[in-house]
Amino acid sequence: MAREFQNQKPDGEWSNHNSLDETIQNARKQTTSGLRPYTLTKDGKKLRRGQRLWVLTGLYRALRKGKVGATYRIWGNGKVLFTCREVRASIHVIDTNGNAKADQGWSWGKAKFPDCSFLGAYVCKHIVGSYTMSQHSYGNAVDFGRDSMDELYDLAYYLIANAQELDLAHVIVDDRIWEPGQGWAHYSGDRHYHVHIDFLPQYSGSCGVRG
Repeated sequence: MAREFQNQKPDGEWSNHNSLDETIQNARKQTTSGLRPYTLTKDGKKLRRGQRLWVLTGLYRALRKGKVGATYRIWGNGKVLFTCREVRASIHVIDTNGNAKADQGWSWGKAKFPDCSFLGAYVCKHIVGSYTMSQHSYGNAVDFGRDSMDELYDLAYYLIANAQELDLAHVIVDDRIWEPGQGWAHYSGDRHYHVHIDFLPQYSGSCGVRG
Protein backbone atom coordinates (compact mmCIF):
# COMPACT_ATOMS: atom_id res chain seq x y z
CA MET A 1 0.00 0.00 0.00
CA ALA A 2 1.09 3.58 -0.57
CA ARG A 3 2.25 5.42 2.52
CA GLU A 4 1.03 8.75 3.84
CA PHE A 5 2.82 11.65 5.52
CA GLN A 6 2.06 14.96 7.18
CA ASN A 7 4.23 18.05 7.31
CA GLN A 8 3.98 20.83 9.86
CA LYS A 9 2.79 24.10 8.35
CA PRO A 10 4.25 27.51 9.34
CA ASP A 11 1.31 28.09 11.72
CA GLY A 12 2.19 24.89 13.60
CA GLU A 13 -0.79 22.86 12.32
CA TRP A 14 -0.25 19.53 10.61
CA SER A 15 -1.14 19.23 6.93
CA ASN A 16 -3.54 16.79 5.35
CA HIS A 17 -2.12 13.39 4.47
CA ASN A 18 0.27 13.59 1.51
CA SER A 19 2.18 11.17 -0.65
CA LEU A 20 5.96 10.86 -0.41
CA ASP A 21 6.45 13.00 -3.53
CA GLU A 22 4.11 15.70 -2.21
CA THR A 23 6.01 15.72 1.08
CA ILE A 24 9.33 16.25 -0.68
CA GLN A 25 7.79 19.06 -2.75
CA ASN A 26 6.66 20.73 0.47
CA ALA A 27 10.17 20.34 1.88
CA ARG A 28 11.56 22.08 -1.21
CA LYS A 29 9.13 24.98 -0.75
CA GLN A 30 10.06 25.46 2.89
CA THR A 31 13.81 25.49 2.25
CA THR A 32 15.77 27.93 0.09
CA SER A 33 18.75 27.17 -2.09
CA GLY A 34 20.73 30.12 -0.72
CA LEU A 35 20.71 28.95 2.90
CA ARG A 36 23.32 26.36 3.85
CA PRO A 37 24.45 24.14 5.34
CA TYR A 38 21.31 22.22 6.26
CA THR A 39 20.95 19.45 8.82
CA LEU A 40 18.51 16.54 8.62
CA THR A 41 17.44 14.83 11.86
CA LYS A 42 15.24 11.85 12.68
CA ASP A 43 13.70 11.97 16.16
CA GLY A 44 16.50 14.34 17.18
CA LYS A 45 19.33 12.20 15.80
CA LYS A 46 21.40 13.77 12.99
CA LEU A 47 21.22 11.86 9.71
CA ARG A 48 23.20 14.15 7.42
CA ARG A 49 24.45 17.71 6.99
CA GLY A 50 25.29 19.64 3.85
CA GLN A 51 23.83 21.46 0.88
CA ARG A 52 20.11 21.56 0.17
CA LEU A 53 20.02 18.85 -2.51
CA TRP A 54 22.10 16.51 -0.37
CA VAL A 55 19.75 16.93 2.60
CA LEU A 56 16.55 16.67 0.52
CA THR A 57 17.85 13.48 -1.08
CA GLY A 58 18.58 12.15 2.38
CA LEU A 59 15.05 12.99 3.50
CA TYR A 60 13.58 11.18 0.49
CA ARG A 61 15.64 8.06 1.15
CA ALA A 62 14.88 8.13 4.88
CA LEU A 63 11.14 8.44 4.31
CA ARG A 64 11.16 5.57 1.80
CA LYS A 65 12.65 3.26 4.44
CA GLY A 66 11.14 4.80 7.58
CA LYS A 67 8.38 3.67 9.90
CA VAL A 68 5.14 5.18 11.10
CA GLY A 69 5.65 7.71 13.90
CA ALA A 70 9.21 8.88 13.17
CA THR A 71 9.59 12.68 12.95
CA TYR A 72 12.06 14.24 10.52
CA ARG A 73 13.30 17.84 10.62
CA ILE A 74 15.41 19.98 8.34
CA TRP A 75 17.38 22.68 10.16
CA GLY A 76 19.07 25.83 8.88
CA ASN A 77 20.81 28.58 10.86
CA GLY A 78 19.78 26.88 14.07
CA LYS A 79 16.06 26.92 13.20
CA VAL A 80 13.65 24.21 12.14
CA LEU A 81 12.61 24.89 8.55
CA PHE A 82 10.63 21.75 7.82
CA THR A 83 9.05 18.97 9.90
CA CYS A 84 7.28 15.86 8.66
CA ARG A 85 6.18 12.47 9.93
CA GLU A 86 4.76 9.27 8.52
CA VAL A 87 1.23 8.79 9.80
CA ARG A 88 0.29 5.41 8.34
CA ALA A 89 0.15 3.26 5.31
CA SER A 90 -2.80 4.48 3.27
CA ILE A 91 -5.87 2.33 3.56
CA HIS A 92 -7.73 1.19 0.48
CA VAL A 93 -11.37 2.08 1.01
CA ILE A 94 -13.67 -0.89 0.39
CA ASP A 95 -17.15 -0.26 -0.94
CA THR A 96 -19.88 -1.56 1.37
CA ASN A 97 -23.62 -1.13 0.98
CA GLY A 98 -23.48 1.65 3.57
CA ASN A 99 -22.40 5.28 3.47
CA ALA A 100 -18.88 6.71 3.13
CA LYS A 101 -18.21 6.48 6.86
CA ALA A 102 -19.27 2.86 6.96
CA ASP A 103 -16.91 2.21 4.05
CA GLN A 104 -14.07 3.91 5.90
CA GLY A 105 -14.77 2.21 9.23
CA TRP A 106 -14.92 -1.22 7.66
CA SER A 107 -11.78 -0.58 5.62
CA TRP A 108 -9.77 0.52 8.68
CA GLY A 109 -10.81 -2.55 10.65
CA LYS A 110 -10.18 -4.92 7.76
CA ALA A 111 -6.75 -3.42 7.05
CA LYS A 112 -5.66 -3.91 10.68
CA PHE A 113 -7.36 -7.29 11.19
CA PRO A 114 -7.61 -9.07 7.82
CA ASP A 115 -9.33 -12.07 9.40
CA CYS A 116 -12.47 -10.11 10.36
CA SER A 117 -15.68 -10.91 8.51
CA PHE A 118 -18.19 -8.44 7.13
CA LEU A 119 -21.59 -8.78 8.78
CA GLY A 120 -23.40 -5.98 7.00
CA ALA A 121 -23.85 -2.23 6.81
CA TYR A 122 -27.28 -1.31 5.41
CA VAL A 123 -30.45 -3.03 6.57
CA CYS A 124 -33.76 -1.40 7.42
CA LYS A 125 -34.58 -2.46 10.99
CA HIS A 126 -35.35 -1.33 14.54
CA ILE A 127 -32.90 -1.66 17.41
CA VAL A 128 -33.89 -4.98 18.99
CA GLY A 129 -36.46 -4.45 21.72
CA SER A 130 -37.26 -0.84 20.80
CA TYR A 131 -39.11 1.31 18.30
CA THR A 132 -35.92 3.26 17.44
CA MET A 133 -34.52 2.70 13.99
CA SER A 134 -31.03 1.26 13.95
CA GLN A 135 -28.30 3.33 12.33
CA HIS A 136 -28.00 0.40 9.94
CA SER A 137 -31.28 1.71 8.49
CA TYR A 138 -29.35 4.66 7.09
CA GLY A 139 -26.20 2.79 6.09
CA ASN A 140 -24.52 4.61 8.98
CA ALA A 141 -23.20 1.51 10.75
CA VAL A 142 -21.16 -1.59 10.06
CA ASP A 143 -20.72 -4.90 11.90
CA PHE A 144 -17.54 -7.00 12.19
CA GLY A 145 -17.16 -10.66 13.06
CA ARG A 146 -14.09 -12.43 14.48
CA ASP A 147 -13.42 -15.85 15.93
CA SER A 148 -13.38 -15.01 19.64
CA MET A 149 -14.58 -12.37 22.07
CA ASP A 150 -10.97 -11.44 22.89
CA GLU A 151 -10.34 -10.79 19.20
CA LEU A 152 -13.51 -8.71 18.99
CA TYR A 153 -12.33 -6.58 21.89
CA ASP A 154 -8.92 -6.10 20.23
CA LEU A 155 -10.74 -4.78 17.17
CA ALA A 156 -13.04 -2.58 19.24
CA TYR A 157 -10.11 -1.00 21.12
CA TYR A 158 -8.30 -0.32 17.86
CA LEU A 159 -11.32 1.42 16.35
CA ILE A 160 -11.84 3.48 19.51
CA ALA A 161 -8.20 4.58 19.39
CA ASN A 162 -9.06 6.12 16.01
CA ALA A 163 -12.53 7.32 17.03
CA GLN A 164 -12.00 10.97 16.16
CA GLU A 165 -10.82 10.31 12.63
CA LEU A 166 -13.56 7.74 12.08
CA ASP A 167 -16.30 9.96 13.59
CA LEU A 168 -17.45 7.13 15.83
CA ALA A 169 -20.70 7.63 17.73
CA HIS A 170 -20.98 4.15 19.30
CA VAL A 171 -18.99 0.95 19.57
CA ILE A 172 -20.87 -2.09 20.89
CA VAL A 173 -19.33 -5.45 21.69
CA ASP A 174 -20.36 -8.16 24.14
CA ASP A 175 -22.57 -6.40 26.74
CA ARG A 176 -20.68 -3.10 26.61
CA ILE A 177 -21.15 0.14 24.70
CA TRP A 178 -18.64 2.94 24.15
CA GLU A 179 -19.48 6.58 23.36
CA PRO A 180 -17.14 9.56 22.85
CA GLY A 181 -16.80 11.61 26.01
CA GLN A 182 -18.54 8.87 28.03
CA GLY A 183 -16.31 5.84 27.62
CA TRP A 184 -17.54 2.32 28.31
CA ALA A 185 -20.84 1.45 29.95
CA HIS A 186 -23.11 -1.57 30.28
CA TYR A 187 -25.23 -2.24 27.19
CA SER A 188 -28.76 -3.27 28.05
CA GLY A 189 -29.66 -4.59 24.59
CA ASP A 190 -28.96 -8.02 23.14
CA ARG A 191 -25.45 -9.27 23.77
CA HIS A 192 -23.27 -8.58 20.73
CA TYR A 193 -21.14 -11.48 19.52
CA HIS A 194 -19.73 -9.06 16.99
CA VAL A 195 -18.43 -5.47 16.93
CA HIS A 196 -20.96 -2.85 15.91
CA ILE A 197 -19.86 0.70 15.09
CA ASP A 198 -21.91 3.67 13.95
CA PHE A 199 -21.01 7.22 13.16
CA LEU A 200 -21.65 10.90 13.70
CA PRO A 201 -23.94 12.47 12.72
CA GLN A 202 -26.73 10.10 13.74
CA TYR A 203 -29.75 9.85 11.43
CA SER A 204 -33.47 9.32 11.91
CA GLY A 205 -36.59 8.98 9.78
CA SER A 206 -37.40 6.54 7.02
CA CYS A 207 -34.90 3.96 5.82
CA GLY A 208 -32.31 4.86 3.21
CA VAL A 209 -28.54 5.26 3.02
CA ARG A 210 -27.49 8.77 4.08
CA GLY A 211 -24.26 10.59 4.49
